Amino acid sequence: MSNEMMNAVIITAPQTASLEQIERFSPKPGELLVRCRATAICTAERRAFSGEMEFYPLIGGHELAGVIEEVNDPGSDLKPGERVAVDTHIRCGQCHYCLKGLNNQCIRMFEIPKDAKYVIMGGGFAEYITAMPRQIIRLPDHVALEDASVMEPLSCCIHSIKKARLSFGDAVVVIGAGTMGVMHTMLAKLTGARVIISDPDEARLSQARAGGADVTVNPQRDDLTTVVKDHTQGRGADAVIVAASVRQAGEQGLACMGRGGRLVLYASLHSKGMLDLDWNRIHYQELNITGSEGATGSDFREAVALFSQGAINVRPLISRIISLEELPEELAAKPAGETQRVVVRQ
Repeated sequence: MSNEMMNAVIITAPQTASLEQIERFSPKPGELLVRCRATAICTAERRAFSGEMEFYPLIGGHELAGVIEEVNDPGSDLKPGERVAVDTHIRCGQCHYCLKGLNNQCIRMFEIPKDAKYVIMGGGFAEYITAMPRQIIRLPDHVALEDASVMEPLSCCIHSIKKARLSFGDAVVVIGAGTMGVMHTMLAKLTGARVIISDPDEARLSQARAGGADVTVNPQRDDLTTVVKDHTQGRGADAVIVAASVRQAGEQGLACMGRGGRLVLYASLHSKGMLDLDWNRIHYQELNITGSEGATGSDFREAVALFSQGAINVRPLISRIISLEELPEELAAKPAGETQRVVVRQ
């Protein structure tokens, strides 16, 4: 460890976060040091602040982009000063799941080193992080770092879209029009799908229309299943993506499915809940029900490529940009978050 200091926002207990000065991290052999420049605030960090996820003391910030400060790996061609997106997830590359290509399920992803002073969830809520070269993707000069900070959630949606196995012209239902629901909509439109999106919030539905949704449904006014059948000649959806963390969303998703349909439970449910499943309907109609957790390293690289090439515009999904000093107040004021991402700029 170096004797240099850095600023970091540390969550030490439920509803408790503060800006502190801590010893700056130093890259070990084979690692590099990244100066964090833009970090999006995810629901996970807000859950840690609220007490739903008890990992303390925590330095969050796993959606980030920055600039390479130092390279302690003579075999790497990465150089100080390069602007990069960081895949902050740990992927050991050696466990059963990594070797099967499921490195989003790596058994060491959430391991905490025994000598660690802090639980690091990405670490972008500090001025510097250390990373392996394989976690780094260079960014073109035209890409704003604030936009690049949301490549991680975009990669998670790419992983989910792959689970939906979309074909050209499919009818896709997205339940939940928050940031992740709109990202799913944008990605589904790239496949030529017709997207029907449901949410009780009119502002979110407006954002979804701007993101390319063909049909928007407010379930407080209209029955989603009826709307879906009206737009699919009575068949139901080819794919349904549940991006809302309420049990009713899962039930609506099941009801919307057509024969051979795919249901992706993208959102997690807190607290845990159960869904009633009609065994015979799943059997006779050959329904596919799956979950989607995180993203693989390949998904992350695809997200950066899509965005860098202009296929996806994420800027409308960023509501505000704040400083690191403002982060504790932001967490306290809105522990459940906003419809769009708030980005911490350093």
